[in-house]
Amino acid sequence: SVRNLWESRFCLKRSRSSEFYSRVGRCIKRWADLEGFLFEICDWALNTERSVAAIVFFRTPSIDARLTLVSDLLKRTLPAEKRDPKIHKHPTNLEIWTKLEKRIRSHLEFRNMLAHQPVAVNYTALFALPKGTTNAYDLSRVIQQDWDDKKRRPSSIKSISVAAMDDHLTAVTREAKNTGVMLRRLQHGSKPLERRVERTPR
Repeated sequence: SVRNLWESRFCLKRSRSSEFYSRVGRCIKRWADLEGFLFEICDWALNTERSVAAIVFFRTPSIDARLTLVSDLLKRTLPAEKRDPKIHKHPTNLEIWTKLEKRIRSHLEFRNMLAHQPVAVNYTALFALPKGTTNAYDLSRVIQQDWDDKKRRPSSIKSISVAAMDDHLTAVTREAKNTGVMLRRLQHGSKPLERRVERTPR
């Protein structure tokens, strides 16, 4: 009946909506985990009071800028070492960080669209049924760039679906773990910046 049809479509829409927003939340949470490790690295590199490190890090407005901040601190803390690759086969901490930062940055466009762009419903017909026949539609949600924002900052990502978020979640989970490993390498194998001590004039 028509009623049963609409009830089934409503249940499908609600189920897909829950699935969609669950993925969004998990992706954003994983980025929060990664940023938490970035703050710990910033705190380690500054080697000052934790409250001071928090001001420096969280006053930096975007994750892009926070990555640059951490990278600049590590380049100052971990100077490049000239080593013979035939003798030293393992990369330095700075080399590991440089590659990790590049991988994290490769996911930023997706992350920013996920966090800042509006949600739309995909009304694409699932089947090519005869005209006048009640059709079934793909009622899944997608994230699409706002029209005005698209004019100002064109994105290479056309839309974000649940499947795309699954791939993104896997990648960011891996890089969050790698950032945590980087933090532990620094804490157990490198010396942070010397804390600057102000001398009282005599």
